[in-house]
Order: sequence, then C-alpha cells, then structure tokens
Amino acid sequence: MDGVRVGIAIPTIEVRFEHMSVGAEVHVGSRALPTFTNYMVNKVEVSVPIPTLRNNIYLFEVDFDMSFTFAGF
Repeated sequence: MDGVRVGIAIPTIEVRFEHMSVGAEVHVGSRALPTFTNYMVNKVEVSVPIPTLRNNIYLFEVDFDMSFTFAGF
C-alpha cells in the first residue's frame, strides 16, 4: 500500500540531534534513597531553598558528540 489510503499520503516525521547533552542534579549519600521522607525533603527544598540541604547534590552532565537523524513514517 506504500503509505497511501484513499488518495491521502501519510505525513513523515524527521528528528535530528546534533551535539546532544544530558544533565541532572544527583543526590548522594542517604538522600539518594527513594524514600517518602527524602521525597518530601526534596519538595520542600525546591520551594524553600535551604543551603545546608543542597550540600549533597552534584550536577551530572554527559555530552554526546554525535549526530542522529531518524525518519519515521
């Protein structure tokens, strides 16, 4: 059928990535455990920044030096 129904062509999608990087704030130590207490402390920390709580947070970044093209139907 070649992607044609009743004379209507299906649109194509093309996604491109160049020099992609991914970053995240990472908790270390006991704050890294997914407990309800840590969840609530993280929510409070976002709304009321307390400097002493942010000591165990590190920025983790990964840089990908690649190009990618995806063409779908």
